[in-house]
Amino acid sequence: MNLLEKLDLLLNESGIRNISKISKYFDRAIIYFHQDLDGVTSAIGLKSYLERYGIKVIDAHPVQYGNLEYKIPPMLKEKGLLFAMVDFAHVKPVMHIWTDHHDVEHSGMSKDMSVIFTKTPSNAMHISQVVSPSDLFPPDDIKMISMIDSAVFAGLTPDDIMQSVFKFNKRAGLEKNKRAMGFVVNKLTLAYKNKPDFLKNLVLQANPSLKSMYNVILKLIDKGGYQAPEEYQSNLEDYVEKQKSNKIKNGNLSMVKDLKNGESMMIGNTIVQYGGGNMRLAYDRYTPFKNWPTAHFLVIAWPMGMIQVSKNPFIKGDVPVHLGELCNDVLDKFRSSMESEMITLGEIKRLSEIGSKDPIIGFTFDDFIAIFGKIKGSKKWLNMLHSIANIKYSQLSPKQKEVLDNVKVSAWDIVKAQSGGHRSISNIQLSMIPGSHKKYLKDIFYEVVKAMIDKKLVNME
Repeated sequence: MNLLEKLDLLLNESGIRNISKISKYFDRAIIYFHQDLDGVTSAIGLKSYLERYGIKVIDAHPVQYGNLEYKIPPMLKEKGLLFAMVDFAHVKPVMHIWTDHHDVEHSGMSKDMSVIFTKTPSNAMHISQVVSPSDLFPPDDIKMISMIDSAVFAGLTPDDIMQSVFKFNKRAGLEKNKRAMGFVVNKLTLAYKNKPDFLKNLVLQANPSLKSMYNVILKLIDKGGYQAPEEYQSNLEDYVEKQKSNKIKNGNLSMVKDLKNGESMMIGNTIVQYGGGNMRLAYDRYTPFKNWPTAHFLVIAWPMGMIQVSKNPFIKGDVPVHLGELCNDVLDKFRSSMESEMITLGEIKRLSEIGSKDPIIGFTFDDFIAIFGKIKGSKKWLNMLHSIANIKYSQLSPKQKEVLDNVKVSAWDIVKAQSGGHRSISNIQLSMIPGSHKKYLKDIFYEVVKAMIDKKLVNME
């Protein structure tokens, strides 16, 4: 029995709780985490848990859906080095531990992997209160993290969520002050997430509490010389005002495909928006609901090739239809044309790695198999594909690119594999299709909006 088989037996028999035995095989770990509050707190929680048993977390890397998930640093197998991924629905086969809470189809699983999928309001909750024998985060912090990740804000306003500056309010009481600080931690985590190594250092330096995270965030902002939270708040308020000027009154379905970047309008109970406008200095995903407070839903199309439909989280009410199923019904209208369009492995790899300079994992043959399943061919042929596909696309020779271009998959399979969501939020991902913004984006955008025209929340109070 080899090391991975022994590890797999330990993990699958008793879960990660049997970490004292696992620590005999590993003394160091690297954690990969989704780049939002739940992903960061899940990573901090897992770090604390592993280090209790002598497994030192030496590095951490954020991941994001779409092309960015293939632009993380290479994972070099070393003796004693454990790889873990948290709060992410797609995984790399080299992982030893993978835990996620999303109600979506997971891909990339291998038999040598400890896998925990659980339907909880947040992944941090599961790690802190179930995986660990004792709580890692304070229970009140977990409630806050779960509320933010689930986007259940009925009774609150966008202004509550969009604050990037925390000031203790003596009149508000401890509970409201803690909640305000939690929202600020979330806002600052998102506001600075693209700064070099910001999220990595936050995970490595913070302890499992929102207070610790807040203090570390302020130190990282100061050390990095980034704009202060007060300045960011001012820029965010300017962004909101500019987005107000991009509102179109008396919008209708015929105008959907002509919307310019940042423009929005209301059709029925749904905000319809194209792009985020000028996001250079500040951005907040809840801006449309601040500027259109009576809306029940938002449909937004992003020029890079994504459409998202979501419920207004500030209004109490039930979604009348599963938004993921609605998106699937819309996609069915494009099935015939997408099935006839074949995309090569080489093109998928190129689009996934475009703009990358630093050493990255890239889109590998294992990624292709994890998403689309096994392909037929001789062992020699498959070994060659595996070898070539693991080389960065920019370093491939013309002959090697030609080999990858012999493997094809339909645009339909790509979109179905990359899209999905929950009842209250769903995404249609088109970024792996060449020229998707010209071929499909606005047509699908139009059809999603059309399907949402008569939708409204039910059981509202």
